[in-house]
Amino acid sequence: MTNPTRYAFISVWDKSHIVELATALQAKFGFGLIATGGSRKTLEDAGLNVVDLSTVTGFDEILEGRVKSLHPTVFAGILAKRDKADHMKDVTFKIDVVAVNLYPFELGLAQSQTAESPNAMVELIDIGGSSLIRAAAKNHADVAVLSSPDQYDALIADLAVNGGQTSLGLRKRLALAAFQRSSTYDNAISGWMSSQILAEALGDNAEALEFPTTMNLTLHNIQSMRYGENPHQAAALFAIRPDEVDFHVLHGKPLSYNNIVDMEAAWNLICEFDDEPAAAIIKHNQPCGVAVGITLAKAYKRALDCDPLSAFGGVVVLNRAVEESTAKAMVDIFTEVILAPSFSEGALAILQAKKNLRLVTRPWVTPESGRHPAETRDGLYLKQVSPNLVLIQEQQFAKAEALMAKELKVISKKKPTEDQLRDAAFAWKVAKHLKSNAIVVAKDGQAWGLSGGQTSRVGAVEQALAQACENANGAVLASDGFFPAVDNIQLAAQNRVACIIQPAGSIKDADVISAVNQYDMAMLATSVREFRH
Repeated sequence: MTNPTRYAFISVWDKSHIVELATALQAKFGFGLIATGGSRKTLEDAGLNVVDLSTVTGFDEILEGRVKSLHPTVFAGILAKRDKADHMKDVTFKIDVVAVNLYPFELGLAQSQTAESPNAMVELIDIGGSSLIRAAAKNHADVAVLSSPDQYDALIADLAVNGGQTSLGLRKRLALAAFQRSSTYDNAISGWMSSQILAEALGDNAEALEFPTTMNLTLHNIQSMRYGENPHQAAALFAIRPDEVDFHVLHGKPLSYNNIVDMEAAWNLICEFDDEPAAAIIKHNQPCGVAVGITLAKAYKRALDCDPLSAFGGVVVLNRAVEESTAKAMVDIFTEVILAPSFSEGALAILQAKKNLRLVTRPWVTPESGRHPAETRDGLYLKQVSPNLVLIQEQQFAKAEALMAKELKVISKKKPTEDQLRDAAFAWKVAKHLKSNAIVVAKDGQAWGLSGGQTSRVGAVEQALAQACENANGAVLASDGFFPAVDNIQLAAQNRVACIIQPAGSIKDADVISAVNQYDMAMLATSVREFRH
């Protein structure tokens, strides 16, 4: 091809379908092709006629490839306003299509070995590509910018229906996608640099955590909801890192807004339990039954025994693969979602016969990984409290566990038995996932009384004990916050609770401990509070 009147500039890291794009542009629509090193070789190997970038600029790339496309001739060809003669007189090559995708900085972040090497990460910061994308997006009145391979087919189709020209509507959509890609890319880089600087400042002093003055988030729409919490509210599910969304719907209708809220609360809770089969039932973002068992089926049945009425229409979550015996135990009650690491073929055959039941899988962290499952839920949590205000806090499972292990102590005269210590640990894990004021009454790895969201702690104690009824006898009672008065202890004693676990720290601690000793109960102080609002 000789003297094309317009060109496509191609410089891509991800070379998926680039040959097909370039072939169509050149053969069907008369574009000349300008490309950089690796992209040029790929296109030439496919038999295409390509102008090397150095021919356009008159300069070879320098600084080991750090400077290739940053040249006035290139950017004039992209940025010139086509209807301005004084712009066009400075244009040597009119570039109407820019196909550029960036160095894989996010991929480097995902690969911990690369992310831990600052020099390697710096080399993944794209300069020329980012500049080309922004320039083409800015001049979308005349230029089409392709920042992802999944846009190539739309461009070719648009050229075909518009006589070899691109439509303004497509160019606008491509420009928006380009700016969004640029924003995501810059956010990943700034986030990495913030973490590097923070790590250097903190050293071993994890308590000195400070948040940056600005935090940028890019949210990706991954699923539209039929509606939100209520039918009159529109909603959608967004992800910060869409590639890391790890749940998979095996069966049933798409997840609803409320399903997802309950499912995430359920998974947060079940990740506390790693050593033995465990089951939990969640309703309205609150546990209404939790238990461990020798088998998964027994764990489920024990969880259901806590409050079978409230379990209707809830979310069931399990920490082991669901097999036939567990599936048979679950089919007699209506359940919205069953969430588990996996389902056997026999279990699927049983459960898929249930109408309106959603079956969802999520990978479980194996012991070989060296991590506790709860650590997969660590990170920064955002809570929007108004259209303009967002609270951010950290969640670090290992940090909280280490603090508890250091501070946990018996503060009563009576020492808890080994069984009571196990039940105290179980009840504490559950209490962390109830809304404050949270009270859990548990015995033999089974929750019997659960109360959360009450406005008074003594009211929460009354409710949990009433639900537990005679099962409070010899049980452990866990409280997410300290006891402000002895009335809580008196209620526990009247219901023959044997052991209490609570943070302590009240100005009434001396009175509370005295009452515990008077009623011959054991009491553990965690020195760690676990409020959840």
